[in-house]
Amino acid sequence: MFDNCTGTAGFLVSAMKKMIEKCNGALNKEENIKKNQLFGIEYQPDIYPLAVSNMLLHGDGKSNIISGNCFDEIIINTIKDKKPTIGFLNPPYKATKTKKSDVEEFEFVLNSLNCLEKHGLCVAIIPMSCALAQKGERLRLKEELLSKHTLRAVFSMPDELFHNSKVGTNTCIMIFEAHICHSVRKNTFFGYFKNDGFTKRKAKGRFDYNKNWEGIKNEWLDLYINSTPKEGLSVVKKINFESEWCAESYMETDYLRLNNGYFTDTLLVYLSFMFANKLTNSVSSAKYTNTKIDLKINKWQYLELSNLFTITGSKTTPVLELEEYGCGKSPYVTTQATNNGIGGFYDFYTEDGNCLTVDSAVLGYCSYQENNFSASDHVEKLIPKFKMNKYIALFLTTILNLEQYRYNYGRKCSQTRMKEISIKLPAKNNQPDWQFMEDYIKSLPYSKSL
Repeated sequence: MFDNCTGTAGFLVSAMKKMIEKCNGALNKEENIKKNQLFGIEYQPDIYPLAVSNMLLHGDGKSNIISGNCFDEIIINTIKDKKPTIGFLNPPYKATKTKKSDVEEFEFVLNSLNCLEKHGLCVAIIPMSCALAQKGERLRLKEELLSKHTLRAVFSMPDELFHNSKVGTNTCIMIFEAHICHSVRKNTFFGYFKNDGFTKRKAKGRFDYNKNWEGIKNEWLDLYINSTPKEGLSVVKKINFESEWCAESYMETDYLRLNNGYFTDTLLVYLSFMFANKLTNSVSSAKYTNTKIDLKINKWQYLELSNLFTITGSKTTPVLELEEYGCGKSPYVTTQATNNGIGGFYDFYTEDGNCLTVDSAVLGYCSYQENNFSASDHVEKLIPKFKMNKYIALFLTTILNLEQYRYNYGRKCSQTRMKEISIKLPAKNNQPDWQFMEDYIKSLPYSKSL
């Protein structure tokens, strides 16, 4: 096992423990593992002694950690002579670098793969932004990786994986098979492994307090080893270097979980916003109609979002500028996912109402804006190409907010991504059934208060 970005040797220590567990007490095998099967490289001279000490403290009597640059040809040849078959690495992240000359994360991955034997496996945890690269040096490196090696799997990791450290980056784990060119016919496994069962507690950090990790880990491993697609957790897909290498791009939204409760919650949240901001005098649970309507989701059809809406940005208005106009009746739409996205009301607006707005900075939160409004940065607009009223709008916001699992700080809900997605809707003659959507919302509790 080889780690070209050893740090304090966390991967090497963990690997040593796992390998020794499989020896079943055979001391000669344990000794061979410690002497001949664990190798690392650490560049920083102040970290190197910590790595060696960590290995020694955990029972490694002959630490094979090299102090130097993993890109040095002499060091590369030294590692190659050991014929490693497994590479683990967590390279320095570009977000923490200050110089343009700093090495890209993918360069470290290529370096690790270069040192491995043919068919060896490289496991790298790197920023999600690497997987999403569509231009520049990172895209070139994606192309180089697939021209030399096979991308077997990518796991999207929990957003707060590094909560207990200073790293605030969304990450993924990539698994490559060394020295086998990626085939266009090869399926890559993508895991949406966001929920690892860990929870946060004040002053104690993120930990498996509820003892859920073992079961979750076993399920993840079963899905990966067998390349099994599972709704909400995994998908297999043929990709190329220009593709986004993450599950969020390819997973299908589970529409079957929709029921009256989902849509009623949307109405309650919207009416709570209206009442809290004195935009309505009362709210009741009364229905607009007493007709009972079945959603019949299995008959819905996928429709391209760009055929339903003009997807565009909004003009950014700074709060300081709004304060000069003073308080008023026009909402100020922000990227917050509460209060219908509204950060205040001012005597100024730049955008026409009766449209949907989407936060493109964080969660992809969608809300309906009935009135003319102004907006902060990263607020996108969905301007309907059809006659939309508040009933249809609230049906659509429920559907669009199901897509939030696709987005995070690393993969934002951009105009480009929205223009590429399709959503499932009630349809008639291959066209959206707007009347059905309106009638359905009117059949729900609280609809009369709209």
